[in-house]
Amino acid sequence: MYKLFTSSFLLFFSLVCCSQNYYSDFIDGRIWFRVKAASNFINQNKITDVNNIPFSINEDFLELSSKYFLLKLSKPFSKAKSSKELLNTYLLIFKDYSKVDAIIKDLSENINIQYAEKVPLYKELYTPNDQFFSHCWSINKTQAELAWDISKGDSNVVVAIVEGAIQVTHEDLKNVLWINQNEIPNNNIDDDNNGFIDDINGWDCGDMDADVNPPDNSWSHGVHVAGIAGAETDNGIGIPSIGFGISIMPVKSTPDSIGAGFVIEGFEAIYYAALNNAHIINCSWGGNQFSQTAQDVVNWAWHRGSIVVAASGNDGL
Repeated sequence: MYKLFTSSFLLFFSLVCCSQNYYSDFIDGRIWFRVKAASNFINQNKITDVNNIPFSINEDFLELSSKYFLLKLSKPFSKAKSSKELLNTYLLIFKDYSKVDAIIKDLSENINIQYAEKVPLYKELYTPNDQFFSHCWSINKTQAELAWDISKGDSNVVVAIVEGAIQVTHEDLKNVLWINQNEIPNNNIDDDNNGFIDDINGWDCGDMDADVNPPDNSWSHGVHVAGIAGAETDNGIGIPSIGFGISIMPVKSTPDSIGAGFVIEGFEAIYYAALNNAHIINCSWGGNQFSQTAQDVVNWAWHRGSIVVAASGNDGL
């Protein structure tokens, strides 16, 4: 079958989260503990590898090190001289994550230790100011906020939206459109010699012109898909998008005369997008028919470096 990445919506960011093996809300292999101020438990001025201890230490702690294969002991707040609490706080790193509760129990039972605890894992969540942010199912489902803390979209990343039509005059799309830098607008000349005249922001493969807008409001699917993929984000209106800053290349695939709901020149549209170096080509449409020509188009786009993403379908196909 076609070399398509299946998805119910465009998903091209690899969402990165901190994967924990034992407790999802705590950092694996780490414990904080505080030594009592009057304790001789540890030489308070040292930071040490517990497997190569250069100073005197409580025998109970040496036994603990051997029992649980402790890796490192350090003073993470050694410059906090105004806080005796932090100066007496240590970070313990160990290998067997599953033993965290047992290690904490043994530490807590030592008379020289005030407390021992797991180290929390905190997560930053970027929240854009878009008006309907809280209503966006796709943002919550993909945990896009976690990805945005690592990286937001780049306008140099071009995502082609192959649809019946795309309303590029929409207030959440008009500022994120791909621009064909090698084409001069409205001079009726194919300046970049790609076979398409005046294709500044994309192409209408249905009616063979540069106007990718729908003829009426019934063609809503294209703006819906384009918005999920790359609507202008953090602009105080509309919705945020998973892409958060990418460029949208709109490629219309259906003649105005056919009407909304059908994709007629879908593979011609994929061809156009790949020819013009779209990094990702989104196709939120499908069917159960096989075509060798369609397969050849997808193969060609793939080998040119475009990732072709298709809908998994809402009807069980």
